[in-house]
Order: sequence, then structure tokens, then C-alpha cells
Amino acid sequence: ATTEIYTLSLHDLFRSLATTFTFSASLIRMVGGKLSDVLGARYVCRFSFLTIALTLTPVAFGIPVSATVVLVFLAGLAMGIGAAGVFRYIPDYYAESVGVVGGVVGALGGIGGFFLPQLSAWAKAATGSTYVQVLPLVALAALAAGLQYVVVRRIAKAEALGAVPHSHAYPE
Repeated sequence: ATTEIYTLSLHDLFRSLATTFTFSASLIRMVGGKLSDVLGARYVCRFSFLTIALTLTPVAFGIPVSATVVLVFLAGLAMGIGAAGVFRYIPDYYAESVGVVGGVVGALGGIGGFFLPQLSAWAKAATGSTYVQVLPLVALAALAAGLQYVVVRRIAKAEALGAVPHSHAYPE
């Protein structure tokens, strides 16, 4: 007789974790939308990009499974919040073309969803380590945070000089 109440195969465990991750990351988008409305898409996206990079970096070093689950879950929440932030940018900068730009953003997300796993598989094949599979996502999140910082600084400077109209991307 077993003293365990629940027994799951490894396959079922990973399926349950994936479902929890996806469900949570999807539902947190509503929170991300509200945060983007209150704080502005710039802050929310930057927080999301940095959180993804910081939470997934330790995973590449083969930390314990329990810590990996927590950090990947936190990264997933940051991804959900960040997705709302990205879509909040659209009416701020492309108010006359929200539908078209939203479609382009969605298409780019789909393309990224295809190529990023390919890069992760390549990283695993090149190194022989399953841990480094997260590094392409870490690099992309860090690059996005840096690029967003540079672009936002340029936009803010242009807005301050009156070269472009204020975008309302920061709440007044």
C-alpha cells in the first residue's frame, strides 16, 4: 500500500505545470492591462522584460527543480503582464491604425513563437545542455529592455523639444 494520496507520472506533472503556467500567464494579462493604463506601457514593458531576464537567468545554471518551477512561473506572469503592456502601446502611438498595428504585433508574436523554440533547440544541440535552452529568451528579453530604454529616451527627448506630439504613454 502506498501512503501517497496523489501519484502523477512525470509526463502528467509537466502537463499540469504547463497548463498552470499558460492559464496564469493568460489571466494576469488583465492585471497587466490595468497596470499599463495606470502606470503607462513604458514602465510595464520595462518591468516585464527585466523580470523575464532576471528570473530565467538562474535557470540556465541548473538550479534545483523547485526553484526552476517558481522562477519559470514568475517569468510567465511577467510575460502575461508584458503582453498587455505591448498592446497598450498601440493606441498611444498609432491611434489611427490600432487594428492594423495590432495585427502586425500579433503576427510578429506568432513569428517569434515559431523561431524562439527553434533557437532554444539549437542552443541545446550546440551545448548538449538542457539548461541553456532558456538563454535565447533571456537574451531577447534583455535586448528588448535595452532597446526599449534607448527608444523611449529618444522619444521623450523629442517630445520635450516639441519635435513630436506628446504620446500620452506616460500618465500625466
